[in-house]
Amino acid sequence: KTVTGVPQELIYLFMTAFLEKNRDNASGEALQQQRVIATYPGYQSLTEVAVHLGCDVDAWTPKVDDGSGSVFFDVDDLEALIRRDDGAQVKLLVINFPHNPTGCILSKGELERVVALCREFGIAIFSDEMYRGLERKEEDRLPAICDAYERGISLSGMSKVFGMPGVRQGWLCWGEGDSHLDDCFERVLELKDYTTICSPGPSEILTIAGLRQKERLMDRCRMICAQGLEAIEQVMGKHEDIFSWYEPPGGSTAFPSLKLTKDDVDAEKFCELAVSECGVLLLPGECYDVLPGNQLHGVQDQSP
Repeated sequence: KTVTGVPQELIYLFMTAFLEKNRDNASGEALQQQRVIATYPGYQSLTEVAVHLGCDVDAWTPKVDDGSGSVFFDVDDLEALIRRDDGAQVKLLVINFPHNPTGCILSKGELERVVALCREFGIAIFSDEMYRGLERKEEDRLPAICDAYERGISLSGMSKVFGMPGVRQGWLCWGEGDSHLDDCFERVLELKDYTTICSPGPSEILTIAGLRQKERLMDRCRMICAQGLEAIEQVMGKHEDIFSWYEPPGGSTAFPSLKLTKDDVDAEKFCELAVSECGVLLLPGECYDVLPGNQLHGVQDQSP
């Protein structure tokens, strides 16, 4: 089962359809405490819609390997969050691999363990797969969660992997064999009548044309990522005294860090200088520090 639309719209529609019973329509107050766990930091609406609907949102945050400096998501941490007994049911896990902004990817074995945990506890998985296809190694590519799990929902679209963000077109695909998700699918269709109803014809035509040439478009985007990776590797290698760096295994973003002392500018000031004096746009790690309802910190406090 598939619904098409603007990816941002599809996130909103699914979260609303799947989590809306958590909020009383008259008072706006939460009827029961439902928990959502999400990879974090990440695309804002992947957590904000659940927060708006009154859910408790817990962050599954990455760690840094002390030896290699690589960033990774520890499934043990996820299991601890799921098994935490605080009286609230974990209803949904939101994941994003390759991860934005760190570029992390789970191994296939780790994903299988995540699916097994969610199956054990009756948790649905919403997987943002907008960067799926931009792995450095094709063998690292994970299966779509809608194919790997009967309670899985996959989001993808034309913007990242195909390089066609202007068409504003994406799709949401459901796993097979879960009656509750079948009901959610029907509710998404109902809610879509109050948003865009249907996609613009020109966007659909351009999307079809793009998908007919998908390998060419994906090769082009991989080439752009490879060129960017080569450029940033040169910068990091030239300025090892300023930056610490690891090569992300996928995606088009990374999470380097500044090696700062108390006498240096902080990450936010550094980013301001980079854009004002060099025309280079960076995002300071402080932007990822807070998730509503949870006090959080990014991978490293000084990550630009």
